Amino acid sequence: MSIVLSFVSINSVKAQLSKADNAIQCSAVYHIVTALLGSNKEAAESLMMVQKTFSNIYAIEYELRTKTTITMGVALKKRDKMMRKLGEIYDRNPQLVYAIEMRCDLWRKEINRHLMSKISKKSDENYRYALSSAPNIPPIPPKNHPRWASSKILIDKSFLAWGETGRITRDDFMNSLERDLKKIPID
Repeated sequence: MSIVLSFVSINSVKAQLSKADNAIQCSAVYHIVTALLGSNKEAAESLMMVQKTFSNIYAIEYELRTKTTITMGVALKKRDKMMRKLGEIYDRNPQLVYAIEMRCDLWRKEINRHLMSKISKKSDENYRYALSSAPNIPPIPPKNHPRWASSKILIDKSFLAWGETGRITRDDFMNSLERDLKKIPID
């Protein structure tokens, strides 16, 4: 029964998010992963480029849908909000975050191939056009995909490192609330 519920829950990960929302979710996942990198500047810069690509897709898709230009600051606020949401999801069911990261990794590879085929000369206009025509996020790979174990390790270690940098978990919040309630005088 729990296997069926996990499968249903994981399938709900791919339901109903727009291309923009999927992009900002992927940006948030890889921002969390940067907590794992510590002082590895080269790896952090590489991962920052992945985040930037996803954030740019979010901004372009948002602009296309709403006809409103947004700043990168607005996109970063949306990413930070999504990070907190991913933290809540991870606290309830880490399998869902593994599935999200798996999709994001596959999508990152598809976007890279897409950009390589669309950009013949480097210009902001060509880059924006290529991002605006990027493929949609792929489905969750089957459970026998060889990268599932790596995704689990990556996400678990990243969330642990993120916690060490100050992420507030549900348990932290409840413990803090309990401590605060004890401080209130009861007469």
